[in-house]
Amino acid sequence: MVGVSAGGASDANGGEGVGAVDDSAFEARWAAALAALGDDPAASAAELLEALRTVKTPAGVRVAFWLMGVLRGDQSRSVPVLLRQYRRHLEATARPKRERPETRNEHVYEFERGKGEVVRATVAEFRGKRQLHLRTWFRGRDGAMRCTKRGIAIAPELLPELEAAVRALREAVERIDAQAGSSSESG
Repeated sequence: MVGVSAGGASDANGGEGVGAVDDSAFEARWAAALAALGDDPAASAAELLEALRTVKTPAGVRVAFWLMGVLRGDQSRSVPVLLRQYRRHLEATARPKRERPETRNEHVYEFERGKGEVVRATVAEFRGKRQLHLRTWFRGRDGAMRCTKRGIAIAPELLPELEAAVRALREAVERIDAQAGSSSESG
């Protein structure tokens, strides 16, 4: 295992003789990486090391492999990119997380669908807008009810249309049942 510090490369035991990494070549690449930070007065070797440990982006991988001698060519132009990504990462993790808006859900009706599933009618508020949900739920392994993707959500203004659709479905089922009953009687 190779360790990187401001002074160069060392093996896991702190020894200087790392077989896979040529110290003089590493020193030259490390100096080039630090020189690439020359325009940035706040940059330091310690910050670059922490960026290499933290940022898992193509720029970070490129710089790390270049420093180890795996990548050929001058990859020092990726060093400032890596530091920018590291600083953005620090800013993002330092910011307090946004509080989620309070949502209110009221389950108004439910019925068994079979196989441990239920269909729930819910009045919900999401991002300040009221929605009506008709969704399939199931019982999870922990015993809690979990919502599936199956179902619909509509604005309250469309409730009369949904009621009309349910009435049309009921009439169609009754008509089909009546036709099936009359054909079985005659046959």
